[in-house]
Amino acid sequence: MRKTAIILAAGLGSRLKPLTETEHKCMTKVGGMPIIQRTLENLESFDVKEVIMVVGYLHEKLMQQIKDMKVGMDIQFVVNPDYKNSNTILSLNYGLESINREFDFLYVIEGDVVFEKKVLQRADESRYKNVSILEPYNENLEGTFVTLGKDARIIDWRHKSDQEDGYVLTDKYKTVNIHKFSAAFVRNSLMPEVESYIEKNGVMQPMEKVMRNIVMNDNDVIFGEVLHGEKWYEVDDVNDLKKAEKLMGDEQMDKWKKIWNEKTPNLEKVEHTEFEKVFMELKRLTGNDTTGQGVSYEALIARFEQFKKELLFNCNDDKTKSVFEVGCGSGANLLLFHRLGYEVGGMDYSKALIDVAYRCLPDSLELVCDEAYKMNSDIKYDIVFSNSAFEYFPDEKYAWAVLEKMYDKAKNVIGVLEVHDSKLRNEFVEHRKKTIENYEQKYKDLNKLFLSRSFFLEFAERHRLDIKFCYPTIAGYWNNEYIYDVYMYKR
Repeated sequence: MRKTAIILAAGLGSRLKPLTETEHKCMTKVGGMPIIQRTLENLESFDVKEVIMVVGYLHEKLMQQIKDMKVGMDIQFVVNPDYKNSNTILSLNYGLESINREFDFLYVIEGDVVFEKKVLQRADESRYKNVSILEPYNENLEGTFVTLGKDARIIDWRHKSDQEDGYVLTDKYKTVNIHKFSAAFVRNSLMPEVESYIEKNGVMQPMEKVMRNIVMNDNDVIFGEVLHGEKWYEVDDVNDLKKAEKLMGDEQMDKWKKIWNEKTPNLEKVEHTEFEKVFMELKRLTGNDTTGQGVSYEALIARFEQFKKELLFNCNDDKTKSVFEVGCGSGANLLLFHRLGYEVGGMDYSKALIDVAYRCLPDSLELVCDEAYKMNSDIKYDIVFSNSAFEYFPDEKYAWAVLEKMYDKAKNVIGVLEVHDSKLRNEFVEHRKKTIENYEQKYKDLNKLFLSRSFFLEFAERHRLDIKFCYPTIAGYWNNEYIYDVYMYKR
């Protein structure tokens, strides 16, 4: 199926000044990544081959920045020379006129919307040929709203300027500004309607005016896909940017990532011939030194034997040959499995730690430097586990998304080790305050994720997994009383 996208990114972004005085609005970073880069990566993941970007303000700089991203799609830039004196209807018209390939579906996306992949997935997998992504009304939303009729048909489409006094929003749906249209609709309805509207009304109006004309004339043509918690935000001003950072949950992760990327290995120890020295250096790099009273080698080996036994519970030892670790860090746990003859793989968002893992595990099946939610299942493993990684995730939605990826990658067993117990959050914080000087200052904006057992029970029930909770006993480890392990077994 051939897919093309038009991204509207010509505007000045005036409300986001001073950030947009030297950078285009769509290059604004949310969670360390430019909005437009996230959009392009999301489109690429759904096999979009051609992108038409309508640009205007700072277009030369923006075009070069996007070229430097080296995404795997054909990107065609179209300049709207009148971007200062026009609205999105003109940019849309330029984009539509520039389509030069046959396509089955066209995405139309505004360049200031930051969204996770699941949002685009809703459009991509929709049973409707022509669909707009929608969010149910809440008091924090403003802008364009639509009315849904029978069977999710959009029967009215109102830009803010069309919402008269007394217009009720509570039963309406906010447009996310992500749309998918069939080739037939684009050619027979959208393109002629845009051209006609510009001819009659000029170029100062938003594209929503055209969409309203279309649905009012034929309310059986565009349908709504209503989101259910998928993350997105339209970034218009600095306050929006702050909310987007908080919603997407990446800002906190970037701070943790910075800490882990600053870990510097003692190469003499990493390359030492004595296994204990190598292993303890790898453990130090992944946080075994953070309290100033690291756990002993013997205690760490005993802990490994403890969770290995649970991971292998109900497994055929002769057939269990491969292990993958999410948040593997420098590879300490994988090195122990590798020593026992297992094929190993792992991923971590810290390039510094993954580079160390490569040194110690050059024959691993894969060692990937990326966010956990981007895990692929191209290579499957008997066991997929994580040790002390979930605490660094931003929220439960992210943790659930990672569990889904682990489920896809695992043949038999999923393990999540050393989960911080939500029932003991206050006790944990109080302990840290007593044992770490200036704790609140040192850990400002570095929150940890605490999860309940019911979170994992729900996941296991939905996926028909057997589940077991265990409580680690690690000699000399202050954190024992605040954590638990979870093991889930495929039936």
